[in-house]
Amino acid sequence: MRADGECPPAQPVGPDQDGEANSARLRRIDPEKLIEEAEALYERVPREYDVPESFLLELRESAKRDLFELQHLSVGRIAPELAGKDLDGKPMKLSDYRGKVVLLSFWGTWCAPCMALVPKERSLVERLEGKPFVLLGINGDEDREQAKKAAERERMTWRSWWDGSPPGPIAEAWNVKGWPTLYLLDREGIIRFKCVDYDEKGLMETLGLILGESVGERREVE
Repeated sequence: MRADGECPPAQPVGPDQDGEANSARLRRIDPEKLIEEAEALYERVPREYDVPESFLLELRESAKRDLFELQHLSVGRIAPELAGKDLDGKPMKLSDYRGKVVLLSFWGTWCAPCMALVPKERSLVERLEGKPFVLLGINGDEDREQAKKAAERERMTWRSWWDGSPPGPIAEAWNVKGWPTLYLLDREGIIRFKCVDYDEKGLMETLGLILGESVGERREVE
């Protein structure tokens, strides 16, 4: 896990890489400055390059989503509201869970890594029962009934928004590019960790820091 709470890209390992120096460099990065630089770069493209209008439209929409992610979905930012209906068709809002540590998991029955993660998620929910913690899913299945049956079969006792086949409105707004995608929010709704796929070590370390206790893995009894 990077110092900013996000999953690191693959990096070559060599004698010139100093972990402490890299951590110090990351701490000196100004997120606001990075956002300003990104906005400026996106604005330069249509002015300086002769590209087809269709490409510009596609780039503009992609840029909007990327900038929204930088501005609102980066570690340290307050997560935006998330509202919709759950797998039972009942209204569901993220703000209803303010005051609890929230783990958001984007999943779909068609996503093998998502379903492989379910036993770990189920075990985590059981271990933290009684704690100020909640796991919430965002489902990306076209068929809500199919998703509901899968949740029942896999003993997914936590609620999930039904977002339809990707990109659903929630996944698109949150600029989800890979499944599963995980976000960990603290009690104030601030994003403390995010990752595409599953970084168990990083997630458990951050979760333990937020809850103020060790969150180790327990072998689940089927």
